[in-house]
Amino acid sequence: PSRRRWTAAITEMTDWCTIESDPGVFTELVEQMGVKGVQFEEVYSLDSGSMQALGEVHGLIFLFKWQQDLAQQDDRPTASGYED
Repeated sequence: PSRRRWTAAITEMTDWCTIESDPGVFTELVEQMGVKGVQFEEVYSLDSGSMQALGEVHGLIFLFKWQQDLAQQDDRPTASGYED
């Protein structure tokens, strides 16, 4: 993806949007937000050896496929009415 395309997407965002689950996309996105010196990596295992191989880890992002039918059955409150 081109830097111009992501810049335009970030500028025009007014609501949640779907982005590709790709470490490079996440890295570029946070760089566009002004974050320096971080890089996203795809992790296939959370065992201690795999985590140590990554070096310093600042956090984990877990992504799950959205399933509309499960969401309709979920009665937990959501942040849809949240205002900043």
